[in-house]
Amino acid sequence: GITASPSSFTIEAGGSGTFTISATNTIGDVSISSSNTGVATVSTSEWGTGMVEAGTTKTGSVTITGVSAGSATITLTIDAATFDEESLSGQTIRIPVTVTPPRSSNNNLSSLTVNGTPVSGFNPNVTTYNLGSTDATSVNIGATLADSTATMSGTGVLNLNYGANSRTIYIRAENGAVKSYTVNITRNDTRSTNNYLSSLSVNGTYLFEQATTKTEFELNKEECKNLQKLLSLYSRMMDYEDREIFFLGARENYFYFKNLEILK
Repeated sequence: GITASPSSFTIEAGGSGTFTISATNTIGDVSISSSNTGVATVSTSEWGTGMVEAGTTKTGSVTITGVSAGSATITLTIDAATFDEESLSGQTIRIPVTVTPPRSSNNNLSSLTVNGTPVSGFNPNVTTYNLGSTDATSVNIGATLADSTATMSGTGVLNLNYGANSRTIYIRAENGAVKSYTVNITRNDTRSTNNYLSSLSVNGTYLFEQATTKTEFELNKEECKNLQKLLSLYSRMMDYEDREIFFLGARENYFYFKNLEILK
């Protein structure tokens, strides 16, 4: 006799499926047909023709292609077969096939927003957006799917570091195809860059009393000794990393120092 496996299956329109035919103690050939070629067609067959000797088994495979959503029946019929004087001609096996609509490949966005405002010039086919700079500490990135069967990740609040920031939104279509959109935004660094002293004195005598950009001063030996005491006291009060002091050496009775920076 003849068998087929699986006995039924489901495929997607545009996709294909394969089943296996097995014939035992059968002499003859097997015809294969579809009840609705607008839904499913027999595309290839590796069954071939010829007899199967007594006590042996012949196998082959048949591939069918889904054309459109619907149902069809694949029919296998033995055209002519005899064994042990028993006629098997006309034996038929029917395999029901269900073809489902193709899954969507749409992984586009239909809109992209920042803090609820649409991104200017948004185009579903453009995947990178440079949004300039802001003083804000965070932004809320929103997006809308072009196809409700798709899924996405990456939207929501983006906390901004000083400088360049980036967020990628991933969209996965129903059929698994993935697309990404990238949003780039810069946070302005509004922190002060002022690392100058507002005043500096040695033994009660001010070298300057108002803010200045001057970083190099000339002291006599006595003044330098007093400054060294001041700096020694300061170094015990502050971590080393909080100060940068560079002594440039001595010339006669004067010492030079440069770049006294106290970092708050």
